[in-house]
Amino acid sequence: MDNTKESEKDEVEQSGRRLPRHVKSLLGFQFFNSINFTIAIGTPMVLMAKFLGASEAIIGLLISLTPFFNILQLPAATLAEHWGYKRLMLAGWRTRTYLLFLLAPLPFLVGRVPSPVLVAVMFLVMLGYNISRGFSSGSWYPWLKEILPEKLRGTYFGVESRIINAGVLVTLLTTSMFLGKSAAGYQFGLLTVVAAIAGIMSLGFLKNAPGGEPVRNARDIGLFAVLAEVLGIWKHKPFFKITVLASIHSFALSAIPGFLVVYLSDRFLMADNSIIFVSAASTAGSLIMAPTLGRLSDRFGSRPIIRLGIISNLILLFFWVIVGSRKDLVNVPTIACAYFLFGVAGSSYGIPMLRFVFGSCPKGRETVGFSIFQVTVSLFSGAAPIVWGFLIEFMHAHTSLDPFMIMFGTSLVLLVAANIFLSSLKEQDSIRTVTMIGKLLIELPAKLVTVFRPEGVGEN
Repeated sequence: MDNTKESEKDEVEQSGRRLPRHVKSLLGFQFFNSINFTIAIGTPMVLMAKFLGASEAIIGLLISLTPFFNILQLPAATLAEHWGYKRLMLAGWRTRTYLLFLLAPLPFLVGRVPSPVLVAVMFLVMLGYNISRGFSSGSWYPWLKEILPEKLRGTYFGVESRIINAGVLVTLLTTSMFLGKSAAGYQFGLLTVVAAIAGIMSLGFLKNAPGGEPVRNARDIGLFAVLAEVLGIWKHKPFFKITVLASIHSFALSAIPGFLVVYLSDRFLMADNSIIFVSAASTAGSLIMAPTLGRLSDRFGSRPIIRLGIISNLILLFFWVIVGSRKDLVNVPTIACAYFLFGVAGSSYGIPMLRFVFGSCPKGRETVGFSIFQVTVSLFSGAAPIVWGFLIEFMHAHTSLDPFMIMFGTSLVLLVAANIFLSSLKEQDSIRTVTMIGKLLIELPAKLVTVFRPEGVGEN
């Protein structure tokens, strides 16, 4: 094992840019995992919930489950070190995958079983899915930090993002064609089975990934000791600031994708397959740009790329505000273009943010640090869909206000605050966004052909 690791490190050092061979197992896992979660917690899930009779408030609760139960990463952090990152990941992912089989019969029972019962069962299944996911997912980033060279992490996240988005794109396009304009129950049922099978296949790749063994000399610490360690990590200013920024950003945007589905479906009567198709455009945007953004963050630093992502999302929120008063803009090509840019903006923020967090965690305390970051951000990310779900229902019933315009406007204000706060973050070797853009414009003529070339993965 040690010789293998050394040879992989040598390969990285000699090539300068080539990722180690074991990345193939990680990417294979992420491809099939992306099929699983695209169906289970993405747009198809929202459409299935609507098919079963869920209200906006219930949809908000369903959307919030995934981020909220990331809070379980914190109590699982010590267990991950004792069990091993790999063992805990496999246990959690296996559990959530098999739970999806319980979801498959529900769409067949519409009209035979009362809608509240079906929605309640769906909620309970998704509760279990997200609990098992949340408890085990804290193992992922410490595991990656263990097996990925520091100088190639941005590059890896770019390639990983492309693989994930390829899986999401294929899934959404296939789902769009499969569901048609108005899906029947059997179609949603079959989709959940496909999600479960993809999850099983992803586990095969995860088993082949190296590392993730129990941490040597892992400490047995109680609850109060964990809390003391959490407080100690919070005092590390770089970590605290990046967590605050990510929390503001998450609260601003986490409810938008899910409620855009409701917005387009209810307000503009867009067909199910059209909604999934435009959602796929977001994935296409991320797929095209992710590797480039990963390389740029390695080269120029994370902060200028994050700022580009925030500014891009501000522009898109202005677009959605305009759409509310310009219904002539609501057509598939226009909305697909907006979603495409949404995907680009998401990658511009997400990839460098991961890289920034990796560099901001106190050394030697990464496992708990990653968990604190994800738990904190997830609390804000999970709160937003719940808040907006109930507010949208309330405003529909009791006011003449347009709840979606209120949501978009609030998100605009929060993103402006995030953009201002970003200036207070310090990052070694990063440059100003304007300087980065100037350098890229100067280099563009010479690199126009190669700038989108994906990074290579080691050969067998």
